Parts: sequence; C-alpha cells; structure tokens
Amino acid sequence: DRMNTKFSADLNFLNNNNKTLLVNGFEYRSVMSNGINLRWNFYKAFTFNFSYNNGKSERRSEFFGSNNYSLKLDDLKPAITWQPSASFRIEANYELSSKKNTFGEGKEKVLMHKGGVESSYRIVNRGNLLVSANIIRINYNGEPNTPLAFEMLEGFQPGNNATWSVSYQQSLSKFLQLNLVYDGRRSEGSKTVHVGSIQVRAHF
Repeated sequence: DRMNTKFSADLNFLNNNNKTLLVNGFEYRSVMSNGINLRWNFYKAFTFNFSYNNGKSERRSEFFGSNNYSLKLDDLKPAITWQPSASFRIEANYELSSKKNTFGEGKEKVLMHKGGVESSYRIVNRGNLLVSANIIRINYNGEPNTPLAFEMLEGFQPGNNATWSVSYQQSLSKFLQLNLVYDGRRSEGSKTVHVGSIQVRAHF
C-alpha cells in the first residue's frame, strides 16, 4: 500500500533484452533483476527506507569478444530520512553492492561501499535547492583500465572516491524554468573533475 503513511512494500521484476546491429556485427545486452523496497515511517518525521536487488547483466559482441561479460549483481541500500516540514528534507544513506564476472577465466570481483548525505530545501515562490555528497570505497581485483572495469566500477577507480553536487531549480514564469547544476568528482590517483551547467526550459 504505497498510500499508507506508516508502511509500504513492493516487489520489482525486470527482464530487458537488447540486440543492436553495428558496423562490426551484432551486439547483445541483457539485464535481469528482482528486488524489494520497504518504507517505514517509524517516528513522526523519520522514515526508514530499505531496498535489495539481485540480478544479472550480460554483454555479447560478435567483433569485440574481449569485452564480453556476465555479471552477477547484488545491491543493498538502507536509508534514513528526516523531514520536519514540507519544505526541508535530509537523508543519510548507505549502499553495499557487489559484482562478479562469471564469463571467461578472469573472475573479476567488485565490492563497493557508498555512504552519502542528501538534503533538499524548497524556497516558497522561488525554487528548489538540492545538495548531496558521497564517499565511495571500492575493492577490485582486476585490471582497472579496461571496458569491463569501466562497467563494473561505474566510472570510478579502485580505492577511495568522492562525489558532490549542488542544483537549483527556479520557475521564471508560468512557462519558463531555470536549472543550475554543479557536479564534482574525485577518484584516487586522478584529478578532481568539476562540471557545471545552466539550462532554461520552456513548457507549452
């Protein structure tokens, strides 16, 4: 019962298959997963959220055979949210995920710990401010600079990583919306990356 103010639970099932014809032959991708999401409003403005997903991700390429993989996926994420009012919310979350390649002889494994904080504040008649920060610790037993490593590490590097972001959204008029976004990322052994963007949307 998603409308229940105290507790809700739902199950998720996903089976996605894709076949693409490229210049060098066909490429196949598939994702299968199932999981559970729980929400418990255990005390006034405090909410506990829990999710677990288990599945499999595969890729097969007729030309780039060295990039083939079959990943066994497990993901566990608890989070606590404090929302004292309709305009302010802060969440502390933790995520533990593992990936294991069962294709070929590499047997690459990833264990990822991710802890983060996210806060949002709605300014009446002005806009929405969202701030988040994450610390990510990754253990990986394979070669880091390969297409498989990029897929398993989600673009990060083994060791300590960090991400942070600030975004602001404001309605300029009934039809125009302004979005300001700043994202930062740092990985062990790499330079800090800063990305900023400005976007104006028109709604008709």
